[in-house]
Amino acid sequence: MKKVITNLLVLTALILFGAGNVNGQTYHTITDGKYIELSQTNIEASDWITYDAAKYTSRTKCNPAGADIPNLSSTDRAVVLYISGCESFTIQADGNNSPRYLTYSINDGTAIQTEAWPNNCNEQTFSTENTGDIKLVIAGVNGSVYLSGITFFAPSAPAISSFQIPYGDGKFVAATIDNEANTISAELPYGTDLSSIEPVITLQGTAKSYSPTGAQDFRSPVTYSIFASDDASGEALKTYTVTLTTEQTASTDATLSSITINGTAIESFDANTTEYNVVLPYSATMPVVAATTTDVAASIATITQPASLPATVTIVVTAGDGTTQMTYTINISMETAPKILTEAVFSNGFNAFIKQSVTSDDGTTDDSQGTVTAYYIAGTDAPTVSAENLTCESGSATIDGDGNIVVTGEDNTTKTFTVSVEAVEPQAASSATITFDGTETWIKNGYGYDSSKGWKFSKNFEEPSNRRISEGKTRIYFFVGSCKEVILTTATGITSDRDITVAVNNVNVSSITQAPKTPGSITIPVNSTSPAMIEIKSNKGEGGGDGGFGSINIVPSSTTGLQQVAISAISFNGKQILNPEGLQVNVFDATGRMVISSNNTAISLAQGAYIVKAAQNTLKVIVAE
Repeated sequence: MKKVITNLLVLTALILFGAGNVNGQTYHTITDGKYIELSQTNIEASDWITYDAAKYTSRTKCNPAGADIPNLSSTDRAVVLYISGCESFTIQADGNNSPRYLTYSINDGTAIQTEAWPNNCNEQTFSTENTGDIKLVIAGVNGSVYLSGITFFAPSAPAISSFQIPYGDGKFVAATIDNEANTISAELPYGTDLSSIEPVITLQGTAKSYSPTGAQDFRSPVTYSIFASDDASGEALKTYTVTLTTEQTASTDATLSSITINGTAIESFDANTTEYNVVLPYSATMPVVAATTTDVAASIATITQPASLPATVTIVVTAGDGTTQMTYTINISMETAPKILTEAVFSNGFNAFIKQSVTSDDGTTDDSQGTVTAYYIAGTDAPTVSAENLTCESGSATIDGDGNIVVTGEDNTTKTFTVSVEAVEPQAASSATITFDGTETWIKNGYGYDSSKGWKFSKNFEEPSNRRISEGKTRIYFFVGSCKEVILTTATGITSDRDITVAVNNVNVSSITQAPKTPGSITIPVNSTSPAMIEIKSNKGEGGGDGGFGSINIVPSSTTGLQQVAISAISFNGKQILNPEGLQVNVFDATGRMVISSNNTAISLAQGAYIVKAAQNTLKVIVAE
């Protein structure tokens, strides 16, 4: 089904690449079957194709030679072609990850959305409906489609392309057309009355009309002519002799040519195989079964549609002889409703890693259960998760009595996600640089380590075939000891900047929004006298490659330890810090976050544990009720 897309953004900056020239623009006259590979080299050498060279990307799936071809991932990425004498065109493209879409427009008209482009190279064909000079714009929608090439087709020769004879209720017999001998012939079922038949005729090329029209007596051959005019006037472009005959005996063919369920043909259907087992994806509606006979004279009794599933549907086919029969049996069942958990945020802010299935040691996958894994700093209380912090793509989630997550589907079946909470020993601060090698047990993510990309994170984009977000591939957690700051250096294989969010102990660090490409680094202020959990989360959507870090510096605090002595001139009365000399006092909470910086003579504190720093000394303060 084609969809109309409005507001197509056509390129504002184009690089021009010959036959006719109209108003300064070259329109390339099409020869039938002309193919153009849309490599950057071909476009730069052409004066009838334009594209913004800055928006090229390397892709090889549709181009074994590894040519650079356009990545049409949005409406402002478009290839513009100026052609003439083209009746239709076939696009070759790789959808990368289904579903992806393109649009095409003719002479700046309404942009039409194509069918979805699946992963790997595929083709779709479209009509120009205009064989004159046209401007053809092919653009992206939302998601990468790599445009490999286009094959153009000139108008076909004038001819009758289809000659069909009605038979029974909605059935047709397709005649055989020989455009060299200019003959059309068909054998109709036994007993067909040839004296009055009105065929359904389709023309191609420059043919606009035919004669005669209406019902004809085919008991002897009939001559048909085609014309370039709409009223069948002038000299005939071509003349055909049409001969229709009937079978000498009634057909005994009681086979089917296809069986469809909800419009989709049964996979691997064979006319001589009479029983099929079909498992359908879950749907709240019942399926509809249809079938087509191989022989037009055969008939099917009414197919009783299933009222519930599982169900067995039988199709009885009676041949044209009225006696011969075949029975086809379809056993239909339906998968249970999907139950997909996409997010579980624990009380310490850890966004858990979720697996939608469990894989055993022998490689067997069990989709009836899943896992949820969260981590926390060793020595602190284990975090918990509540139902309000659970998100489902399908179904609804609750917590059971064992602390596991239960997702209930639309069909009221359930799936249990086993919750695992693991303590992590933090990495102590040190003046030395730690170069990652993948053995770091204090780093947690769902993506893993790569020798080129380091501890990597992917684009922030969830899809059924690659659940990056829910599986934790989009984020990395570093568990570090008390320190002043952490410096993360980008890995050697990262070639583009990545938009990120950084949080220390679940508190956002608003000053850091990007992880730079190689070479580059980010410095994260920690200022914690206790261990910290640092989260790096990708904010980049569909485009771009992976981000990753290759090394870390966990910088020790400038204060070597708490001095359990009172700072002279500063005291604490259980509710307030008393600062009669008006010294500059910095107060940090238990996470190491500075909450007060003041030189007031009396500083009030809420209940809690604080570190007070002033005059190069520290004082541990425990606030009472």
